[in-house]
Amino acid sequence: MDEVPDTAQHFIECDTESCRNFSEFYCNKCHQPLCDHCREAHLKKKKHEIVLYQERKRKLPSEKCRIHPTNDIDIYCTFCQDPLCSTCFAQDHSGHAVTDLETIYNDILQQCQKKISKIWNTVIPGAKNDVESMRKNAVKKITKLRFFMKKRADELKKVVDSLLSDNNKKLDVIENSVLNDINEHQKKTEDYMKILEKITTDYESKLSSVKHTELMKFHLDISLATLKIPKKAEPKLPILKLGTLNKKRNSKTVW
Repeated sequence: MDEVPDTAQHFIECDTESCRNFSEFYCNKCHQPLCDHCREAHLKKKKHEIVLYQERKRKLPSEKCRIHPTNDIDIYCTFCQDPLCSTCFAQDHSGHAVTDLETIYNDILQQCQKKISKIWNTVIPGAKNDVESMRKNAVKKITKLRFFMKKRADELKKVVDSLLSDNNKKLDVIENSVLNDINEHQKKTEDYMKILEKITTDYESKLSSVKHTELMKFHLDISLATLKIPKKAEPKLPILKLGTLNKKRNSKTVW
């Protein structure tokens, strides 16, 4: 008889011929679901172990021996702790104690089910709780750190704002001085450019002249000194030096 799956979409029917009542019981010997009525009739005919369906033993799945492919593996050697077929037992395990393989299979299955149940009911929830606990503690500590960082930043900001205001005033004075120097240099440059423009105009005029002697004389008259651009004066700007922020010495400059 085929094993009835636990995931059936309807109630388990009694497997007795012509009976399809709800199956509450199970015969471990026959591997047969039984209703209450058929259970009584079954016990009158056979002295089998009948249990609640949820407590049933699973039917041993059919598996062939790799050494003797025509034989089912249905014996368990308790001495060697190996599942065997009858031929393997006769050849290599004679005299060893054996037990019903289906019993061993169900014992192991039950142990596995207990472990799986523990995994789902204890291990996995415990792991999830550990993760959540770690997350809450981490968030709590980080929130506390953020608070103290913000408090410290506000204190430093007051110092920085004061220093920035003082140094901006100094920079305003420096900027005015530097821009005045640049304006003077611009005026000199513009005057020099007018001289150069006149030279180029004269050159065009001489070039169009039929008298080549005038062009040769013009060449000698151009002073190399007049072709030099006025020396550029680099503005003297302050050098930024990173000082140490200190509330007690908030007048310390960072320049």
